[in-house]
Amino acid sequence: MSRFNFAAMILVALVVTLSSAWRLAGAPLLPRPEKVSDRAMSLAGLESVRLDIVLLSSDAQGLEITAEKMYRDWKNLLEAAGVEVVENDEAPFLSLHLKVLADQAAAGHFAYGLFLTLDQAAHLPRLDRTLTVPTYVANVLGIASEADIREDLASVQAFMARKFLRQLEGATAEVERDAGDGE
Repeated sequence: MSRFNFAAMILVALVVTLSSAWRLAGAPLLPRPEKVSDRAMSLAGLESVRLDIVLLSSDAQGLEITAEKMYRDWKNLLEAAGVEVVENDEAPFLSLHLKVLADQAAAGHFAYGLFLTLDQAAHLPRLDRTLTVPTYVANVLGIASEADIREDLASVQAFMARKFLRQLEGATAEVERDAGDGE
């Protein structure tokens, strides 16, 4: 048997094996869209929020990190994405807490935690009551040198904001898609 015939037989066997395996696995040609989690789905249609920034430690202030600057940055990001920042007590409450601690074991380094929570009204049928509960939570922990911490925190905040807004957009699109399917 020539090399060409042997290679052709191997190729045919490979194609038959792979196509059979593909059919048996029932794999679709295109991946199915992932179901949006309930946590992310709670963001669907969000048009406005009350925004609160809280610094939980004095170490952040010593690094010239202020709640006022963080508030302005988040407000700009949210409003650029079409989410209005309001002072209305009825609006969902978006809070970002920052804790920065000097690392006692490594001079000139800081540990930080950013905690993002969206509290909003949710009806609980078993209680037949509407309660304000956290429906979305995201956290980031890190360590940075004193020289890098402001840049690291800006980067992490931008990442958290993009993720929050991407999930809001995806959930809103799914709700709109489902509403269109029902027509």
